[in-house]
Amino acid sequence: MDKIGRISTLVASLVLFAPFTLASTAQVFTTSWGHPDLQGVWDYRTVTPLERPLELGDAAAIPVGEEDGFIRGVAEHQAELFAPLTVVGGEPWADVGTELSEGSRASLIYDPSNGRLPPRTEKGEQLVAETLERFLGVPDDPEDRPEQERCIIYPRIPLTSGNYNNNLQIIQTPDYVVLLMEMFHDARIVPLDGRSRLPVSRWLGQSQGHFEGDTLVVETTGFKHAATFEGYSDQRTVIERFTRLDENRLSYDYTVDDPVAFASPWSARQTLVDNNERIYEYACHEGNYSMMNMLRGARAQDAIAVIKPSE
Repeated sequence: MDKIGRISTLVASLVLFAPFTLASTAQVFTTSWGHPDLQGVWDYRTVTPLERPLELGDAAAIPVGEEDGFIRGVAEHQAELFAPLTVVGGEPWADVGTELSEGSRASLIYDPSNGRLPPRTEKGEQLVAETLERFLGVPDDPEDRPEQERCIIYPRIPLTSGNYNNNLQIIQTPDYVVLLMEMFHDARIVPLDGRSRLPVSRWLGQSQGHFEGDTLVVETTGFKHAATFEGYSDQRTVIERFTRLDENRLSYDYTVDDPVAFASPWSARQTLVDNNERIYEYACHEGNYSMMNMLRGARAQDAIAVIKPSE
């Protein structure tokens, strides 16, 4: 075969196999059983605040050109907040992220339109006060401390960016979705078959899920009340929506309806990013001197109060 013939054969081969090559490299985010594929380890750290800062007023977005200053302000606030809690070298142990979620939005909350939590009810204010008392009060025994300090649960439903361990692993089977939070290894096993909920309350509530197109919808109720700074009650309903945007991102949209604590429901949205790492063991009790030392400190405070009563 002459040179021209070889070139013609090569061109024909490329044309013949081009559709196969394109199809084989296209990204298809579907499981082998046909559900949208949401599996992976997803990082939900963000410096975008849950609520819009009051100084931004009606601005739904951080003003153009001020994004870097906003991020620096958050970093400085976190450094000041966690200054007493440092590791070797003096670096804060907090890991709250360095990027805004979804561009320059001024808050994760988008409903209400002012980007802030709805007014709390009288009961909601009471729940916040009770939570602060538990965190700041002097304990008589371990049960007086919040559940997360006792290594029982970290009540982060819906997901909210915290001080560290802001990772979620999603595992799927045809009948279940598992939402495994890095913090405390709390795992929600979400059935997809529409079964009835049990008449009991649980630390993580009872979750049920279904797919609406490409979106996984998870509705959770039946919470056993746990102290949270948001002041939620055990009557809350949380609806979460997970939608894959591309290879490296998930959209996470959620609505909290807690008529006991808030005057109206509220909704927020952020982007979760592929961590590209594994979740390792979260060992809470091993080497946990904090509870013992907090109780020792509380007894020392009691002794001081006896020796020198407050005036």
